[in-house]
Formats: sequence, structure tokens, C-alpha cells
Amino acid sequence: GGAVIITGGRGSDGGSIHISSGESLIAHGSELQMASGAKFGGSVLLKGGWSSDLGGDISFTSGSAVSGSSGSLNLNTQDAIEDSGNIRIISGKSTYRTGGSISMRAGSSISSLPGDIDISSGESSSYSHSGGSIVMRSGDGAAAGSITMITGNSHDKSTDGGVISIDS
Repeated sequence: GGAVIITGGRGSDGGSIHISSGESLIAHGSELQMASGAKFGGSVLLKGGWSSDLGGDISFTSGSAVSGSSGSLNLNTQDAIEDSGNIRIISGKSTYRTGGSISMRAGSSISSLPGDIDISSGESSSYSHSGGSIVMRSGDGAAAGSITMITGNSHDKSTDGGVISIDS
């Protein structure tokens, strides 16, 4: 099949490309879908711009709401008969300065419950295979990196802070 190429303008401030669906009272989702194939499905590559000083960012942000709930951000791989796809979150290495960090933080709440972070490995329905593992490993170096687990403080002085539980 043929290719569609959309290019922003060139110049000292390179061109921008904006793709937007129209506004309406009840908006329906927009979709960007690659072609399906008998052997291989089409891939999607989103890549920030190259620069000699500072590469371009890629940001994903869900929609906001004036009086309801903001949208969710889902990053999923599909089910498969054989191996399902992996999700990898990897920051870049640096030759002379600091390597990229990875941060995860659940949302706070002013008057209700804050969000949780749940890290779970996969389960096996088979009696001959074990469940998935969770590995936390600090980095090697002149001094090895640390693993630190800290619970939150209680606003109510009559109760204790959080608990760290390790069960087997």
C-alpha cells in the first residue's frame, strides 16, 4: 500500500503538526490505528525530535473535566495465544552526566482517598508453572545504590504511621 507523509515546515523554529478532532456536545473518541496483516500488524513509533543540545519530549496527558473525573491513561498489550507483548519503561543512559530517572506517583486528594500504586506480577493457572516474580535491584557502582522503603506520616497524632509488611 501507499504511504502518507505529513511534514511540518523547516526553519529556525521547525514546524508543528497538530491533528485534532472537532469539538461537540458529546465527543466521540478519535483513533489512530495501524494496518492489520495476515503475518504482522503495523507498528506505531512516536519519536521526539533530534537536536544537538536538547531532544524533543513526548508527553501523554489524559483529558481534564470541569466537574467530573479526568480521563485515564492506559498502556496495555493485547492477549495472545502464544506470548503476549511486554511493556518496557527504560530511561536513557548518559555518557558524562546523570542518567534518566523513572518516577511513579499516585494522585493526591484534598478531601477524599488518594490513589494507590499496585505492582503485581502475573498469575499462572497451570499447576506446573510458578507465578511471576517481582525483582527490585539497586544499581552497581563505586558504592552500590540503596533500596529504601518509607511509610507515610499520620496526620492524626493518636494513630501510628504506615506499616511495612513482608509476608510469604
